[in-house]
Amino acid sequence: MLNTLSFWIDLVVYKLDNGKVIQLANQIVMQSLYTDGIANIRLIDGIVRLDLVNIQELAQEGAKLQPVGMLALSLPGLLRTHQQLGEVISKLAEQGLIKKAEPETAAPAVPALQTGN
Repeated sequence: MLNTLSFWIDLVVYKLDNGKVIQLANQIVMQSLYTDGIANIRLIDGIVRLDLVNIQELAQEGAKLQPVGMLALSLPGLLRTHQQLGEVISKLAEQGLIKKAEPETAAPAVPALQTGN
């Protein structure tokens, strides 16, 4: 899984001039972070936290993962992200860049065991 995450940081610079605060600059700094995937997902105090990792080495016993960051989302933010990622996956499939996995057919329901009369 290849992911690139970008986020914005508002940076506002002020100076004090004779007791007055003057805004010098308002810059937006964007940082990009490359990640191969997610190692852990947990919900703590209503915030979903995703541990982002890169694959350092592939071996027969598994991949050696290196943590590279964490993404924290509110529950509404997680749901919006899920919807947006679904739209991206659908567009990639339409363009033939990926193939969606076929949904597994559900196993037939097993009737409840009746006991008694």
